[in-house]
Amino acid sequence: MRLKLNLDDIIVQLEIRGYRDWSPGEAIDWKHDWCETDYSFVSEPWLNYRVEHDDGVILSDEVRVLYSALDQLLCGKLKKRTEIEFAEPDFFFVLQPKWNLWSRPGTIYVRPGCETVDISAEWRIYIGASGPISNYLSVAIYRNDIINLKNYLGLVSGKLSETDPEIARMIETETLIM
Repeated sequence: MRLKLNLDDIIVQLEIRGYRDWSPGEAIDWKHDWCETDYSFVSEPWLNYRVEHDDGVILSDEVRVLYSALDQLLCGKLKKRTEIEFAEPDFFFVLQPKWNLWSRPGTIYVRPGCETVDISAEWRIYIGASGPISNYLSVAIYRNDIINLKNYLGLVSGKLSETDPEIARMIETETLIM
């Protein structure tokens, strides 16, 4: 199964295979915890970045950590900007909870009813992992796509099943491709 998001005309596809569920208290074998990952970021004609069959992008444990962080962001439990780093530098997430525009220094005017900025995330994809990582592509993710990413990670990790109504909705809308 593959996640497909349209992030302002950048089509992002992500497929994670080989997830391992470790029992609580069980020592994680990092050598065997890597998931096989395919991902692409495409916006013709200017962007066509694809990585296939990479088994060094994300650990099963990192899938769990990202799922939990996205869940906290969506439930309003995350109160400050949070960075999610991984063992390998391919992916990096910055999670931004709701915030009030009046809290920004120098704010002079905010239209009534528009004081609160909803949750968002930044997904950085580092390019050229053969040396020091300095180049990356960054995409913004907003509430509905954060929900879809969290649900996909829940499906990958076994927290959700194909019969879950949210997963059925994602399949119907072709956000999840089986």
